[in-house]
Amino acid sequence: MVILAMTAIVGAGFGGCSTAYFLRYLFGNTLGIRIFECSNHIGGRVRAIEYNNGKELYESGGAIFTSNHKYMRMLAKDFLLPSHYTIVTDLEVFQHPPSDDALCLYKGPASPPAWFTKDGPLFFNRLLFAMKYCLDLCVFKVRVSRHVEEFGQIYELQKRREAFDSPVRMLEAISSKFVSMLSTSFGKWLDMDLKLSKKFCNDVAYGMVANCFCSDLTVHAFAGMTACSGFGASLYSIVGGNEQIARNLASRALNSNPPGIPREVSLNTPVTKISRGSQRRYRLTYEEKDSGSEKSEEFDYVVLAFPLHEESGIEADLDIAKVLPKAKPYKKVNFIHFHGDLSGEMFSLPGDKLKDGGQSGVTILPTEEGYASNGSTLFKYLGRAWSSAPKVEGDKAIGCFSAFSVSGRTPNPEVEIPQKYALPGWKLVNSTTWYAYPHFAWQRAENLESGFSKFVLADGLIYVNAMEEVASNMELAIISGCNAALLIAQDQIPPLEETP
Repeated sequence: MVILAMTAIVGAGFGGCSTAYFLRYLFGNTLGIRIFECSNHIGGRVRAIEYNNGKELYESGGAIFTSNHKYMRMLAKDFLLPSHYTIVTDLEVFQHPPSDDALCLYKGPASPPAWFTKDGPLFFNRLLFAMKYCLDLCVFKVRVSRHVEEFGQIYELQKRREAFDSPVRMLEAISSKFVSMLSTSFGKWLDMDLKLSKKFCNDVAYGMVANCFCSDLTVHAFAGMTACSGFGASLYSIVGGNEQIARNLASRALNSNPPGIPREVSLNTPVTKISRGSQRRYRLTYEEKDSGSEKSEEFDYVVLAFPLHEESGIEADLDIAKVLPKAKPYKKVNFIHFHGDLSGEMFSLPGDKLKDGGQSGVTILPTEEGYASNGSTLFKYLGRAWSSAPKVEGDKAIGCFSAFSVSGRTPNPEVEIPQKYALPGWKLVNSTTWYAYPHFAWQRAENLESGFSKFVLADGLIYVNAMEEVASNMELAIISGCNAALLIAQDQIPPLEETP
């Protein structure tokens, strides 16, 4: 068997595993693929945590995908993974937990909420909400739908095997408007381009971006609109954990490796150095923690599929180090889950909806006034999280409460948040602190190429996680992985298949 090339992928998150999957789809078993992962986990920042002897399972990283995410939905069906969602659709393969029907736009303990769900039918509350924000809500919903529809052109571009050397070039190929959104803040864009009222921006849009990125209206406009792209969409998660997507991507790719090449992800195997190999190849030095041995191996292509930030990096020869992106500042986010009833007085919501064992979805988002102007608000998001553990048909959905916060305001979130917002008797499920997303700083138009990292760092060296500097979610990681595979395909003999 002729092996066209050997490819090393450093990082077994969604970006790395999807790169491997699409390479295998394109090249069949004519390509050798290795995936190196420094931890013992496949899925990167997507990880489900078991509780109550496995009867409950909660996402501690990437928690949801939407009905707009074509690759996630396609892969869930391809791998025959059951899913559950929080807004009912007609997809028969998905299970149905209850929809969100308790919403609070929180302005702090000393002020009444900007909005809270009243007793009564869900449709009645939605009508009242629409009346309160009226034209702003209509304009915003239309623009979100248009944003999602326009970005959806990426699937057709990738089907035609078009690949891009940078995220800026990718957005430019879809719409010049997307590129211009990188040069202004989300708040300014909502004001100047959409002409939305300050009240809507501070009450509603602020809460949406705080929920998704634990951030605020200063992020660039493309990240802000992407954060809001789930508005009105169906929301999904994989029963048994979203990380199953990454595991299956890796398994599908590595099981078809040519003889003599490992067919499993090399876990607990950090890559410690990249250096020049023979001809145009790269030599990776890696440590096998389980055996304590250090090894090196040459590859035709190296795909860096992990975020380069203040706590990550890799040693490299001087000429390679020059092309590696500078470490970007990332948002350090706390994500906790706990059992216990929330305080009805604190949030003005009907008490039955705030019960620990309730079947109602709960979403509590701070307004800009409630968070930025009121230093006593500890969370960026507080609401009900649903267990994705498999359950017997007919069983009620199981849930707890979860919260996002930033370390600067909550150094001990696992205690501070439930103590303040839950009634006595609460129990912690888990607490995770992680570098979740870049800061999504906007750049001047003339600095876009230098302000954002590139996918192609040098011949044969690709940085998948450049994508998350413009926006970040599981779907975008897969899109970026597909782009990496297509870049390699452009450099090789024509591949066997079109992308799916």
